[in-house]
Amino acid sequence: MIDILYIKGKESKNYDTEMLCSLRSVQKYVTDLGRIYVTGECPQFIDKSKITYTQIPDIGCPAINHWWKVYNTIKKTNISTNFVLMYDDIFFLKPVKLSKILFYQKGILGESQTGGKAYQKMIAQTKQYLLHKGFTINDHELHMPCIYNKKLFMKLENVFAKYKNDKYGLAVRSVYANSFKYKQPFKEDVKVRDEKEFKEFKKRKEMCVSTSDASFPFLVGPFLEKHMTERSKWEYDNCLLYR
Repeated sequence: MIDILYIKGKESKNYDTEMLCSLRSVQKYVTDLGRIYVTGECPQFIDKSKITYTQIPDIGCPAINHWWKVYNTIKKTNISTNFVLMYDDIFFLKPVKLSKILFYQKGILGESQTGGKAYQKMIAQTKQYLLHKGFTINDHELHMPCIYNKKLFMKLENVFAKYKNDKYGLAVRSVYANSFKYKQPFKEDVKVRDEKEFKEFKKRKEMCVSTSDASFPFLVGPFLEKHMTERSKWEYDNCLLYR
């Protein structure tokens, strides 16, 4: 059994409906689930007595907030030695064994042009750091789950502490996987941002999909109808969202 950690920021533009659907997909398709952990802001529909919640505020840029929330979860809880990092906008589409998830990469850091200027500067800074250390420079910033090991993650404390007040930070997943020489098979990202990407994605047989704030509304209907009509056990009984 393996635990899942959601690191959560402020309420989404879709009123956190993404996470409601994500949890329902976890319940439906994950075959080796341990416990659910949520660190950051907890959506109102979640019954905190049924999860492990750690209230950790954002302290800086997105990359540093990622590190800070995972770091504090490890320090303050008894999350499993290996655990799955999950995002609120990832939805499983078929049965999956979490312990078999690999640390995929999508090419070399800097090759992808997705993301804004701040994101691209963070990627460039990460690449520079890894090259200085003599590590591989694969891009692990895919929008899908990955597995962190507690002991290995904590070894990066001094690295990220130096960037705590940095404007851009370092890409956590890429620093982690390249630092510890994980097997790094290539995979196309599963994030769907618009109708065209959605049509292309449907041709692939992926274990999960990720959405953007803009694409979620036109995807949520089909997801709920086909995959997520059943309440998850982590919701309040009186949750009004998508009964």
